[in-house]
Amino acid sequence: MAEWKGEPATAPAKTLIKEYSKPQIWLVDKPGAPQSVVQMVRHAMPYDATGEMFKTQLANFNLAGNFNSRLNLNLREDKGYTYGASGYVYGDQDKGVVVYQAQVRADSTADTVKEMQSELRNMAENGMTDEELAFLRLAVGQNEA
Repeated sequence: MAEWKGEPATAPAKTLIKEYSKPQIWLVDKPGAPQSVVQMVRHAMPYDATGEMFKTQLANFNLAGNFNSRLNLNLREDKGYTYGASGYVYGDQDKGVVVYQAQVRADSTADTVKEMQSELRNMAENGMTDEELAFLRLAVGQNEA
């Protein structure tokens, strides 16, 4: 490194994230569209391999992170609104996001939002069941077997 002749490198500026004082709903209308895309997004913690981000990713597995998740079973199997619903938790060194999404029949858009909110509230208030915990341990613990 003693031979380097250029200017020292600078890191790019960190992205500022707009904070909202209350939840927002944004709608983009496309008249006659047969489907709607519903996404719920919120800020999350930055990435960490073994701490809160890791625990949040595990908790999300049964909520929205696999095909047998609560969100997918509700919107796909129980209601028939979509072919699939999912969610994920992602973070980098500075920030993170939690995203839940589904492409649904246009006539079920409002009901989808209500069902998604209900599933999120239920998980936050009650956590996962013993059966979900057992499935999580098998699925995640043995995924490399």
